[in-house]
Amino acid sequence: MATFDFYTVGDVLIFAQARPPSYPVRLAPAANAAVGETIGGRIRTEVRGPDRKHLSLRWTWITAAHLASFLSWHATYGGMKAPFKIELPADLTELAGGSKLRVRSTSRDLQYAHIAFAHYDLQVELVEDLGTEVNIMGSLGLGTVDVTADATSVDIAVAASATTYQVFINPNWNTGWWVTGKTLTQFTVNFVVPAPSGAKADWRADI
Repeated sequence: MATFDFYTVGDVLIFAQARPPSYPVRLAPAANAAVGETIGGRIRTEVRGPDRKHLSLRWTWITAAHLASFLSWHATYGGMKAPFKIELPADLTELAGGSKLRVRSTSRDLQYAHIAFAHYDLQVELVEDLGTEVNIMGSLGLGTVDVTADATSVDIAVAASATTYQVFINPNWNTGWWVTGKTLTQFTVNFVVPAPSGAKADWRADI
C-alpha cells in the first residue's frame, strides 16, 4: 500500500489516504521534453505533451464516509476543473519519495462501485498538469507573500532542519533584495526599494 497526500496547488492539505497505485507512462519517455528547471541547484527536464505522467489510483473496501469525502473532493477537482498536487511515495516514479507532482483529475464522473455492507471500490484517474511545477523532496516550499506598502522587509515562515537553505525571490516591483535572519522557522527578505501598494513577492526555499 502506498500513501498519497492530496494538496491544493498552494500546498493546503485536502486529505491523505492509502491506496495501491499504478503508473503507466505513455509513448517514448524521451519525447516532448519541453521544460528544463533548476531546483535546489539540480537540473531537471520534465516530459510534456502526450507523454506526461498518467496515474491510476485505486481504493478497495472504503466506507460510505470515505466515499462522501471523495465525492466532495471530486465536485471541486474532478473533470479537469482545477489542478492540485499529490505527494508521491518512494519508487513509484523517478521522482524522490515525498515529491509533489501537480496533476488534474481526468474523470468527469467519480468511478466507484458498491461492494457489500456499505463499502465501496473507487478509482481516480490523474494526469500531470501541463505547465506543471514539481516540488522535489528537499525543497522547503514556495509561494507568494503580500508585502505591506512602504515596507522594506518581510518575514516568511519555513520548517527547516538546518539554516543552510537557499532562498529565491521575485518581487513584482523593480528592487534589489537580500536575505537575513535565516532560522529553522523563518527568514527575512529585505528590499532596496520600499514596497509600493499591491506589492507581492514570489519565493522559494531549497535545501
